[in-house]
Amino acid sequence: MLKLAINFMQTNISSQFSIFVFLLTFNCLFLQAKDIDFNREYGHSGDLIKKIQRAIDNASSGDVLIFKSLHYNLGGGLEVITIDKPLTIRGAEPAGFNSSFLGASGIRTTLGNTVTFAFRSDNIIFKNISIVRKDDGEDVYDILIDARHTTYLEPSPETIKQKHYKGIRFENVVLNGGAYGVHSGNGIGMKMINTSLINWRRIGYWANRFGRSDRTPKGVFKSCIIAPKMDIIGFDDRAISFDAGNSEYPVVWDTNNTIIDDCKINETGVAVSRCRNFTIKNSTFNDSTGAVDLIHIEEFSNDIRVQNNIFNCSVDDPLKRTRICQLDRELQPSYNIQFRNNKIVGAYNFFISGYASKDIKVIGNDFRSGNARNENSIDFTYYESREREPIPAEILSDNIVIKRNPGLGYSQNKNFKVQIPKNNSNMSVEGYTDVQQSIIKMNSPAPAVEDGIYEIVNKANGQRLSVSNNGSTLMTTNRANTNSQWKITFNPPYSYYIQNVGNDKYLETHVGYTEFDVFTDQPQALQPFLNNVPSGDTLPFWSIVSLEGSDYFEIFPGGNERQAAYSANDDSSTRFVFTYEFDRYFRRIKLPRTDSEKWEIRPVSGNPDPDPNPNPGITNLALNKRATQSSGLYGLTASFAVDGDRDSFAHTDNDANAWIEIDLGAQFNIKEIKVWNRPDCCADRLSKYQIFTSDVPFDSKDIVTTANQPGVGVFFQEATAARPTSAGMDAGRIARYVRIQLIGTNFLHPSEIEVMGTPLDSRRYAGIDTQEKIISIYPNPILKGDLVAVQNTKEGKAISLVDFAGRTLVKKITQKGQTTIDTSDLSSGVYFVVVDKNITRLMVN
Repeated sequence: MLKLAINFMQTNISSQFSIFVFLLTFNCLFLQAKDIDFNREYGHSGDLIKKIQRAIDNASSGDVLIFKSLHYNLGGGLEVITIDKPLTIRGAEPAGFNSSFLGASGIRTTLGNTVTFAFRSDNIIFKNISIVRKDDGEDVYDILIDARHTTYLEPSPETIKQKHYKGIRFENVVLNGGAYGVHSGNGIGMKMINTSLINWRRIGYWANRFGRSDRTPKGVFKSCIIAPKMDIIGFDDRAISFDAGNSEYPVVWDTNNTIIDDCKINETGVAVSRCRNFTIKNSTFNDSTGAVDLIHIEEFSNDIRVQNNIFNCSVDDPLKRTRICQLDRELQPSYNIQFRNNKIVGAYNFFISGYASKDIKVIGNDFRSGNARNENSIDFTYYESREREPIPAEILSDNIVIKRNPGLGYSQNKNFKVQIPKNNSNMSVEGYTDVQQSIIKMNSPAPAVEDGIYEIVNKANGQRLSVSNNGSTLMTTNRANTNSQWKITFNPPYSYYIQNVGNDKYLETHVGYTEFDVFTDQPQALQPFLNNVPSGDTLPFWSIVSLEGSDYFEIFPGGNERQAAYSANDDSSTRFVFTYEFDRYFRRIKLPRTDSEKWEIRPVSGNPDPDPNPNPGITNLALNKRATQSSGLYGLTASFAVDGDRDSFAHTDNDANAWIEIDLGAQFNIKEIKVWNRPDCCADRLSKYQIFTSDVPFDSKDIVTTANQPGVGVFFQEATAARPTSAGMDAGRIARYVRIQLIGTNFLHPSEIEVMGTPLDSRRYAGIDTQEKIISIYPNPILKGDLVAVQNTKEGKAISLVDFAGRTLVKKITQKGQTTIDTSDLSSGVYFVVVDKNITRLMVN
């Protein structure tokens, strides 16, 4: 005991001494901080962007950079001024600053036509200054204050721990302009006091979660004025937006009681998505346009307090009355929200509209000056996609308390509507008359799938959903074992947890498709994976929807509003596909489901066959095969490109024509080759590369010699490799050797190279339709200057002639039947004819 006490005393003294040394060093650092008169040191004219950047670079941590002139013209543009150390940017002493005013006051210094200020440090302070950015128009998504942490800017932020800048302060500041006034990435520790955040075109202050971030530092907005540029206000142009709902990461973001206090918010509102622990109080919302919900709370957001605010509703157009608070109206109900002591003034659409909200308190709000246009001033039954995406049973609200709200029962404040369980519901509604209340009691919805162990079988290929040897990648297979069994658990009111029985990992996806993905027709290549979830952490959840009139189900990411359906591919891999498209009037049109998106959820009975011998089908022939590369770096050998793990990667040195080669061990029918780019960074390095295939060993490592080797298939890829990029092979392509080789000098580091095909004697091999895929060229080789005829072309396709460096030399539109290309300007050598992503080599002598 004595020894333990002595050890504790020694440890405690050592810790205190370390803290003392740290504080002493920190204080000494800032005791040395100095005021820097920018005009005296650098002047107030000339190239001010460079001068300000030089002043910042030359300053020490803690210094104060003072701008004393009335106006500085920075000239505008898309340049960036980076602040990478603790620093204060301060204007001249204000004339008549009053802290009791809302927004900034008395400011005498303006940085006009400014550029983006990039915060790359803690403890950055702006004080007594106006920052004004030129309006570059609706099509420019510029940022006035960019406070995104460098970890947020990584190509794959979900793979690394996210960090946040802290100690950021805006005191008596005007932030004027930009599409985004402040973009904080995954959030910053910040105080914005007596600040005017005005004339932004998209969002005033934006925290937009990327990666696996569970919480964000506290933000304080105190005595601010926030208003958008008035000429165009979109429905989601928010004053303040905390958005954690843009991915499938299931954790509801803890905002650490971020608070909006005593602010004036004009013609816009505040939005939180998949967030908790947030307060909006003592503020005034003024709305004369009806463009934006004043309070928007969605996607499982909870622990939100809306109190002591005034909502001034003065929209003239009766069809655009103010929407005061919209709770989630899809299938991601918000809950535990308090509306206390707010005042509603003027004609409004609704006070609260949501679907299946729970644990809601509406207490002490003053409706005496309000007038509802909507049939219901409070409605918890509004499912936004009811006609487009009907549901088999209603999701119900519960634990609703409405009391002591003067004026709520006035006839002009209309009605109240809610759906609650028949049994064991908790409802206390005062103020509305009996006639005004529509309380519908229903049976709670039963799960579409009961808790249990199941096989998930695809209708199109009849195969079971399973996990590959790496334990994370999903596929379909004929094999029946614990890897193709799934524990499905209902998560009321409508979602499910899906856990693999073989390795206990949970089915998860980083993201689903967004409306932007659908509208811009992005590649439909997103794939789920299996992930270990520590005990006590929030589990990833899924939506399982029964297809009416059948025994099959659809499976969607649980937070995706059914925009991405889970589908099986012909090669036994899986992915998500779009569930709808937009017509020319930008209306959503539901796409018909194919059998590939339909799944039978089959209860497991008896013991699975431990070692069946199914037809192998199309498989990844490269998995764990012998692989070599031009050089090595960091111990990342070529084997990492064929290990089945799409998150690891091989890595060569900075070689001329770097290559990775795979020996499949025997000849196979090759259907396609998938190249998976590195997930974390440097994706642009893997572009302008060749895919070579051969049934005999390659004669040379030289890229030109290899391309000219008889029998070698050459498949040029110009664009940056995706995850994955797929190169389809022509019918009957037989190969044993596959090589990926860069054109030019660079590092080569693919995550995975998958060679999809079948054994030579497989009856399941299906060649590609030659009428659609093969490019027939005659003559080939040709003499320089001859016309080359490309046969079997369809009218209206783009045809390109590309050289070995990846440069497009000729581009034209194909004619029906045959298209000719003039080669008189070409030198002798190897070229590639590209039609609709199909590539054929052309020899010019």
